Amino acid sequence: MIRKVNREDLPQCLEIIHKSYETEASMFGVTKMNCPNHTSFMPIEKLESFYNWGFEMYAATDENDTMVGFFSLSLKEKDIYEVKCFSVLPFYRRKGYGTQMVELAKSRVCELGGKKLIASVADGGQIEKRWYEKNGFNYAGASIHPHLPFAIGFMEWINE
Repeated sequence: MIRKVNREDLPQCLEIIHKSYETEASMFGVTKMNCPNHTSFMPIEKLESFYNWGFEMYAATDENDTMVGFFSLSLKEKDIYEVKCFSVLPFYRRKGYGTQMVELAKSRVCELGGKKLIASVADGGQIEKRWYEKNGFNYAGASIHPHLPFAIGFMEWINE
């Protein structure tokens, strides 16, 4: 099941984000020392800011109503939405939670009249890239960010 997140859920959502992004941090040698702004070290204040700015936030729960996944959805620019902090706890991966979450994100973009949904991935992260492609996204290029030890790739889904 996927449900909207309330303000009181944010600390638990942040734990899911941190644990989920540990995989990427480990893969690319990211530490708090060499990349303090990486999502795996996000402070609660940043997540609270997203919430206060009106980002839609959702949590996936298992059959015991335990939170196992998280994502936020926001308007990036006219007709273009962005999914941020897309997270599934490692133990719950490959069980369909991510697919359910991305389908909800695409559905919300349609309901909101959006034309495109963007997701960011570590450009060297082929597993993530293939997963998004399997879920209807196409690779749309990459950009370099000086505060990150890897390029950021952009995946996009077009609402046709």
